[in-house]
Amino acid sequence: NATQFWKRKACKIGDAKSVQFFHLGKGGGGTIYFQLLDYHLVFERSHPSPNFDSKLFKGPTTTLIFNIRDPVDRFVSAFNWRSLLYCRDGDKRKPYFKGKSNSRYPPYLYPDKVCLAGNKTEKILLHEEYQSDPNPLGEALCEDSPNFAYASEKVKNIAHARLSLNDWLSFLIDPDIYPAITTTGINKVMAITTEPRVENNNTSLLDWHTQQAIIELYSDSGLSSDQIDDIMKHKPQVNAKSEKKSEMMTHSSISSSTSKLTPPPLRTLGECCLARFFHDDYRLMKTMILDDREENLTSVLPLADVHSLVKTACSWGNDEQRTSCMRDLASMIKRRAEFLDYSRGSCENVVGVVKNVSSPLSSLPSEKVVREAEVDLGTIYYNQTTGGK
Repeated sequence: NATQFWKRKACKIGDAKSVQFFHLGKGGGGTIYFQLLDYHLVFERSHPSPNFDSKLFKGPTTTLIFNIRDPVDRFVSAFNWRSLLYCRDGDKRKPYFKGKSNSRYPPYLYPDKVCLAGNKTEKILLHEEYQSDPNPLGEALCEDSPNFAYASEKVKNIAHARLSLNDWLSFLIDPDIYPAITTTGINKVMAITTEPRVENNNTSLLDWHTQQAIIELYSDSGLSSDQIDDIMKHKPQVNAKSEKKSEMMTHSSISSSTSKLTPPPLRTLGECCLARFFHDDYRLMKTMILDDREENLTSVLPLADVHSLVKTACSWGNDEQRTSCMRDLASMIKRRAEFLDYSRGSCENVVGVVKNVSSPLSSLPSEKVVREAEVDLGTIYYNQTTGGK
């Protein structure tokens, strides 16, 4: 009975040991996580780093879910988010000390009320060395930059930015590792994408993709189509408690329209340098696109010698879901294709050609790339906490 299902909190669907969610920070993962919980699904979550334990290789984990956002967008979002979290001189927010009286208000859930205290390496890097501006770091990540090696090491100090998509899925990419996956281990992967596309009015279909994932997981748990339809149909309307949960989901967002001053926008050179820095991530996404005959993606080659599961990342759900997933990935690659074409020379050469042309991101609402629940926190409270500096 669907009505009783929603009334009883103890009613859960699935096996927590069989489903793992790799939650990549600043990529829509918070939205996905809370929605899965809201629909009474049980699973294990890895965040902020992946858990490559034996369960993935030998079982009982058989399904892996992971979220994908454009690598450059995710990097900039992570940089701005972590920069915002740390306290500044004259900050009106309360400093957060783990285990103290205000510990029930962690800054990642209540960034308007509290901030991370202490002179941590990450804070010094973001506030002092790079002055809360992603451009110097992004431009230093160009392959021909004299500061490339140094900058590459600094990226490892920024939470949510230190691990790329390739890092998260390395156990499926490295031919020295993935042969250890047995027939009782992981046998299904589900990519949930978030990408603003023109045909969707420059908005992401993250919510819709997540709903499709919920239906898929219900089906994998043995529910019939009629049972799934009944459960979805009788889902209660949002109540006060759900609204509180929604407030927590928006820990990394407030509509950009509420901010008087945004962080410095990413310059075209930085965009190019970062796209090339994450080149292998775009290659990995290309590997997940089964049919790109209608897409202009020739500047990016798929990865070779990956586990066969990688190529099935979008091969779940109905035909509409599969097509939308692959189009999202294609859109991410096409936005950076000009920069990923190494035949055009260095990023400085490429920028010299396109410097008078708007960046591919300029027409996109980058602060709305991942709905309100996951939009870049760099736009929140920036003016009030930094004095606009």
